Amino acid sequence: MRSSAGLQFNEPLCRHTRIGIGGPAALLARAHTPVDVRDAVTLCREKGWPLMMLGRGSNLLVPDEGFQGCMLKLAGDLSEIVIDTRNGIVKAGGGASLMGLGLLLARQGYPGCTYMGVIPGSVGGAVRMNAGIAGAQAIEKNFLRALALDPATGEIVTLEKNELGFGYRTSCLAACPLIILEAVFRLPQETVPAQETLRDLQALLRKRHGAQPRCYRTFGSTFKNPPGPLRPAGWYLEQVGMQGMRINRAMVAREHANWILNTGGATSAAVAELMRIGRTRVFEQFGVHLAEEVVVVPPSAPAMPN
Repeated sequence: MRSSAGLQFNEPLCRHTRIGIGGPAALLARAHTPVDVRDAVTLCREKGWPLMMLGRGSNLLVPDEGFQGCMLKLAGDLSEIVIDTRNGIVKAGGGASLMGLGLLLARQGYPGCTYMGVIPGSVGGAVRMNAGIAGAQAIEKNFLRALALDPATGEIVTLEKNELGFGYRTSCLAACPLIILEAVFRLPQETVPAQETLRDLQALLRKRHGAQPRCYRTFGSTFKNPPGPLRPAGWYLEQVGMQGMRINRAMVAREHANWILNTGGATSAAVAELMRIGRTRVFEQFGVHLAEEVVVVPPSAPAMPN
């Protein structure tokens, strides 16, 4: 980085994750420009540290002992949203709030984008995992292209929609080190009165809040729904008795068995054990493997190559 203003050493990640759990990162770096991102990559390479994207911490489970590397958070210019009506697109920085993007588009009367306004997390993370909501659209519907930085070369590349291999809650970026700097989405061709799109957004929020816990910190859905005509992940977890199960201060929500709650001072180890128990029980009883939607951060990872 050009200065130390965007660097925090030994920063507790519990302050930056939605579930409020996680030990310190060796370094938390805030990047405001592509140059800052390159500087962070260079620093990690010099220190022999691994690098991971923090986003908005909405679906991260960080170990209690922390992360022996750099967590990179995009901010400033890399979190801005710009609507370009002339070209029918909206550009959003990789660090922008997806909920903020959805709300902005709803206020402008753009239909078909309100699902974005109920999904926590960053735009970059949403593209990487093809975020969406049950029974509605996912990011791939509106996505056009992205600009990403390749940490191996420092080059910025353009990624078109047909290159990303979008699937259910995944894309080819899920296992790729590219850092999404900006995403470009197609705007609907016509607008409607803003009160209509805002009403749709409020209806989605009420529906989600009615079925999900709101009193405790959580990262949302723990497991992806199984592919094909199978039941949702929450149904299987309910059938094997996971609702209300508690380990110390981590608890499976009674309202929705696919949600794990931090009731205050929960540890990453307790959450991980609840996940293991649920996954094991479902496989033993139904033969169904539940894949994690949560990103489980390792205490250490391969360092940046020299």
